[in-house]
Amino acid sequence: MRCLLLLITIYVCVANSQQLPRRLTIREAAEMAVQMNPAVQVAHLRALEAKADATGAASAYKPQLNAYIYDAVQTNNLRAIGIAVPGFTDRLGPYRVFNARSVLTQTVFDSSLRARIRAARERVELADPDAASIREETIAAVLELYLRMLQAASRVRAAEATAALDGELVDQATKLEVSGEGNKLQLAIAEQQRSSGRIKVIGAQQEVRTLKALLLETIGLSADEEIELEPDADLAIPDKEADAAEAFTRRSEFRALQAKILAARSEELSERRERLPKIHVSADYGMLGAGPDRGFSTFNVSGGVTVPLWTGGRQESRTESAILRTRQLEVGLARLKLAVIREVSSAHIEMDACLRTAEETKSGLAAATTAFQLTRARLGAGLVTS
Repeated sequence: MRCLLLLITIYVCVANSQQLPRRLTIREAAEMAVQMNPAVQVAHLRALEAKADATGAASAYKPQLNAYIYDAVQTNNLRAIGIAVPGFTDRLGPYRVFNARSVLTQTVFDSSLRARIRAARERVELADPDAASIREETIAAVLELYLRMLQAASRVRAAEATAALDGELVDQATKLEVSGEGNKLQLAIAEQQRSSGRIKVIGAQQEVRTLKALLLETIGLSADEEIELEPDADLAIPDKEADAAEAFTRRSEFRALQAKILAARSEELSERRERLPKIHVSADYGMLGAGPDRGFSTFNVSGGVTVPLWTGGRQESRTESAILRTRQLEVGLARLKLAVIREVSSAHIEMDACLRTAEETKSGLAAATTAFQLTRARLGAGLVTS
């Protein structure tokens, strides 16, 4: 019996612990988003994909070994290969041909291919800053939603306090109306004010629930997760001079755009080098004959040079497109520099305004608290009615 009671107690404790909301600091929310946000995970997978693509592109410059088996019954025309024997038919066959061999090919020189390999490797370098940029955007979104939810929770508490005070005023108006010191108009006004206060509470609570759903989605948690915000008390205030000096090196999207420009330039170089000669060699070795048991070994070694002479304007258009893509990225980099400078300046202006507002709000809160306490004392003494 004691064991049964012990098990029931443990079960109840575990169930109650599971129902407790998770206390979440702003730092923990950002760290969880980096690990669980789907967009961050996709960016990481894209980085791995870029590395795989770079490995595949580099393999094109390595030896390629293939094997094939060919077995066929065919006929041939002797005159087609320049053989004409008087008195014999020109038709040869049908006869069986069996060919089994391995083929080795190697690209010796292809300047365009080398440039494409370089571009693929630079896209790998691009993938990491791009993923870092998505992580930073996700963290920024989490921080914004966290702070907005804190503000909304404060508005809920303020609305609830106002609604409680309105309820006390309704009770007072009811007592005055019953005792004959008040009238129904004062009671109706107090009830209307209480209803308005309750509507504000409902609106504030709805805002908190909406922001909570957005915050959980951005972090990567289920919408049913119960959380309780616990702001960090040791968050450092950023230094304006340090931000202005290190903005370009710390911003991941800036590094990502620089990597895109390098990759675009490599692709542009690859298109330009498409007109250069390409050198390749190949070799094969295998068995050739009328069947697997009636053949003998043969081999072939060959080399070649390919020189594109005229492509109908295709190569020129591809080169021009690559040049324009590079220029677009360069213009985007210049625009990003201006945007970074503006964002840093605007952020510090807003931060200074918020700090001053916070100081003034503290003073106003102290004065409002004093006024509230004095008013409540006067109401309790019957000196005022509302």
